[in-house]
Amino acid sequence: WHHLYPDNVTEAVSSSMLKMKQTAYSNLLVLTLYRVQLENAGKYVCMAESREDGGLVKAETLVHVEAMVPPTLRIGLVDQTVDASNTTSMSLPCRADGVPSPEIRWFRDGEEMAGDVAG
Repeated sequence: WHHLYPDNVTEAVSSSMLKMKQTAYSNLLVLTLYRVQLENAGKYVCMAESREDGGLVKAETLVHVEAMVPPTLRIGLVDQTVDASNTTSMSLPCRADGVPSPEIRWFRDGEEMAGDVAG
């Protein structure tokens, strides 16, 4: 197994991450990534070479790694007084960031406003 980095640098993976299983007619080499980090993202290449004629075959897989980031509110809410006689609508923006992208829900007096909120 080799790790191909975005800058086209290829590095053989550490033998401590590999486990070999052999039978009379096949070999299985399992790559295990322990404590996955953002740096582990990239293209991984498995190559097999024929002992008879030196022929080389390879398979590639792309590994995406995302850091899990808890949600944070990016826009603070402020109390508002609205004159109902002059206003037909009002907007209360609520922006949250995180990975994966957080789901935002609105509640009024403890009840979820499922159908009453425009997106």
